[in-house]
Amino acid sequence: MRSLWVVLFAFLSVEAKATSPDFFKENHYYVQNCEMFVDRMLTRTDAGGATHLLFFIKVQNDKFDGPIVESGFQSQTRMKGPGGIVEIQETWRLSVNRELEGYRILNLPIGNEDHSFSFRGAFFVKTNKNSYYWIKPRDGTQFVIDAGTVAKVRKAMRNQGAETEGFRDAVSTETTELASFHSSNCH
Repeated sequence: MRSLWVVLFAFLSVEAKATSPDFFKENHYYVQNCEMFVDRMLTRTDAGGATHLLFFIKVQNDKFDGPIVESGFQSQTRMKGPGGIVEIQETWRLSVNRELEGYRILNLPIGNEDHSFSFRGAFFVKTNKNSYYWIKPRDGTQFVIDAGTVAKVRKAMRNQGAETEGFRDAVSTETTELASFHSSNCH
């Protein structure tokens, strides 16, 4: 399993893109009217024992200046493992699931017995007009995603009686445990 994480990390390092949101540029916007928001989250453990967090980002395509051509999570990623700590700037791509219309999905590895990951960043979509729309926490900082986030999602899942790891059991960010991921008045 350790070699899988090393290969994964090496691949992600090559794909890393050193850009960050600049809200003073003309084509970068901070989303404030529910154009997109973190709607639901869940945690799962894969067959190899690695823990993942899944984010279901609700995207209202008709609220942007054109069709969406890219979506992701821009982060400063920190990996801690037997060889020490490595930090890189990278972009994680969001996937589209045809069965979940209106959602983009992010699957982040959080760790296994040898490695742990933490992330600090913001979600975005990019339109065909080269406009970037960003979501950040209500306090204007960046989302912090780590093992503590996993614990909060697991608690929320237990509180709602979640029995599987599918979309149906993903917990709403309107819960107390996940309030830092919720955008006000977005449903």
